[in-house]
Amino acid sequence: MKLFDSAGVAAAITAYLYCASTAFNHGYLNTLGLDSDLLERSFHQTIYSGLILSLSNFLWLTLGIFCLTVLHFLWQELKDLIGSCTRLTVFLSKVKNKLGITNKKTETYHKKYEARVMTSLGVLLSFIGVSLVLMSHESKGADMAHKILDKVHDQSAATMKSEDYENDLVFLYCGTNNCAGYDPIKKRVVYLPQQILSIQTSLGKQ
Repeated sequence: MKLFDSAGVAAAITAYLYCASTAFNHGYLNTLGLDSDLLERSFHQTIYSGLILSLSNFLWLTLGIFCLTVLHFLWQELKDLIGSCTRLTVFLSKVKNKLGITNKKTETYHKKYEARVMTSLGVLLSFIGVSLVLMSHESKGADMAHKILDKVHDQSAATMKSEDYENDLVFLYCGTNNCAGYDPIKKRVVYLPQQILSIQTSLGKQ
């Protein structure tokens, strides 16, 4: 499979979205001290969450590609202008062609290793870029968790009630099958199934 065919691009984007969502979720759950195994999400939820988190990144990526394309075009135009205005370069080129002086071996060697260097540099920069983006998503998840903690202290967070548990719980997170809440009375995290839950929020309040 080629790296840049449609299947390869789709696989790479899917893997990135999954990693971005997982990094954000890890930062959030880890900050709140929640067990990710008990709050597992479906694959589609993870991918969609990663897409929402990465919309701004995709925007900046496309803008960066556009700017680089324009700069490359301007650079080529500048090189062509300089080359056409340099009489010495034109003269030497004509002399070499007339004398049959070509150094194809050196040119081939140079282009070969230049391509290798550029490929290695591209891989390195891609790895660094992806790593920084994932670290940024994890940091955003941790920041959101800190906001939840602030709401818990201010008693302004959403609360939930279950028939299987006696006290009201501060809502922390919901996975595919289970939800996590904080019991401010007993000061502990409680995991409950989603079958019978009611959540009270500030929606509709003036």
